[in-house]
Amino acid sequence: KWHLGYSTYYHLPNQRGFDYQYGYLNAQEDYWTKSVSDNGTSYVDLMVNGALVTDPDELSSSLHSGFLLQSKAEEVIKNHAKEYNNQPMFLYYAMQLIHIPFEAPDRFISRCEYPDSIVETYGESTANNTQKYCAMNLMVDEAITNLTCVLKDTDMLDNTIIIISGDNGGVSSIQGDSYPFRGHKHSFFRGGVSNTAIIHGPTNFIPESKHGTTYSGQVHITDWFPTIMGLATNGSWTGSYGGVDIDGVDMWSSILNNDTSLHHEIVFLLHDNSSVIQYDMNKLLINVLEVDVIEPLFIFTNDLDPTSSQTSCTFEE
Repeated sequence: KWHLGYSTYYHLPNQRGFDYQYGYLNAQEDYWTKSVSDNGTSYVDLMVNGALVTDPDELSSSLHSGFLLQSKAEEVIKNHAKEYNNQPMFLYYAMQLIHIPFEAPDRFISRCEYPDSIVETYGESTANNTQKYCAMNLMVDEAITNLTCVLKDTDMLDNTIIIISGDNGGVSSIQGDSYPFRGHKHSFFRGGVSNTAIIHGPTNFIPESKHGTTYSGQVHITDWFPTIMGLATNGSWTGSYGGVDIDGVDMWSSILNNDTSLHHEIVFLLHDNSSVIQYDMNKLLINVLEVDVIEPLFIFTNDLDPTSSQTSCTFEE
């Protein structure tokens, strides 16, 4: 998923610093048809390096795009290991999963179930969508495992930092879980803007004493750029881009040492009639929609057997 502008050729990923791009540019591509709908018009939204994908196998409505995009990410890693194994690699894999529409193959849906009380309270449509949402999360687990397997098989895993990060709170249409925080996706309360992240890396970057630890300080999405740049340059990056200072802060030292966050002020919204600004743990909200805490729905996977997932390797516990 790109969704960072495509009004001109110069807004596309290859003109924004990427050597290779494969994926869709808009927001809500159908997983099966690879198309989006805009003002009643449906069109294919699948691009490779700025050109429409025309391969009939890749556009097949029987191929879930979660598998398609996964295969392309794995291909990038394999090609890099083969052709550029003495050079660093940055892979931005913005998964389509688990964004709407709620669509998943049957082998994942069959591993999820919901109690009858959910149908009675929220209706069958919400229950079915939430079951598919559970299935899509199982797809993410399988995809991340297989991506890690490829890094392992190409001898890149022990020299790779993996960052897994969400982008917003739960979706209200399926009682998405932001509990116990107030709000949901599209709201400016903590339940709408807070998320979790996981960082995995070799011991020369993350000492064993830090494995399994949690950082609770404030980190903004703009902090990933300078944090990754700092890691890639061994701390020599100046903190500016094109001579212009950026909003993000290199948070690696704070995260690693559990120090106080260096990112104090976050501007979420500045508008004529409404604004949202946060400084440390204090937030000012002016003229924004009031929302409540959403009680999460409990949709269970009935099958966590590793053999039910189609993974290409195993890892020691």
